[in-house]
Amino acid sequence: MKSSLTTTYFITKDMKIDLQQQNLNGVLPILYVFVVRADKSITNVTFGSLNGNGTFQEYAPGKTGGAIPGVRISYIDNPSGNSQTLYYFTTDISDGGIHSNPGFLKFCERFGTGSSFLKSSSYLMFESGFATIRNFILDHSRIILQDDAGIPLEYFNPDKWNLRLFGNYLGPIELFKQHYQPKLQELFTQSNPPPLDFGFGYRWNYKEANLMVAQRNQR
Repeated sequence: MKSSLTTTYFITKDMKIDLQQQNLNGVLPILYVFVVRADKSITNVTFGSLNGNGTFQEYAPGKTGGAIPGVRISYIDNPSGNSQTLYYFTTDISDGGIHSNPGFLKFCERFGTGSSFLKSSSYLMFESGFATIRNFILDHSRIILQDDAGIPLEYFNPDKWNLRLFGNYLGPIELFKQHYQPKLQELFTQSNPPPLDFGFGYRWNYKEANLMVAQRNQR
């Protein structure tokens, strides 16, 4: 958890090693910690997988499998007492992965439109091979909260989206420098957005971080 707590994101190449060489392996122990740190009480954990229609099916005792394995975590928000549910799935969200296993987006589609959160996402939706998930998020979101590594500015039609900017845009870090957005730089310069007092995304220094809130215009 060190990288997440210090820089606010996980490092993919480190996760491949770290999450398989501990006494508690995998992502679930980390999710448990963050749920409890957010002042919630876990009441039930159910392992299962999504079928081709996007239905979550519980595993029988001692069984595993399924093309899209996942877990359902039920918990109570302690301040309000409200019951809430967190789903976590392991799946390939590239165009090819979604074509091979469509159950994940079918599952998400059942929830209608909502709020989407994109952070430190490796600029994947800048690539042509991730058009399906990018379009799905745009079509099924009322609000999108993201850093510059999420959905490129060019896909936010100004007739459909109202954008609010925060912080500073210095461009991507060196690893992703090819995804610099001149038009986003121009927008930050023109709008003089309010500063952030917390780090966000790959720019974990709050003085360098940026944040975009995209809200769909009322139809």
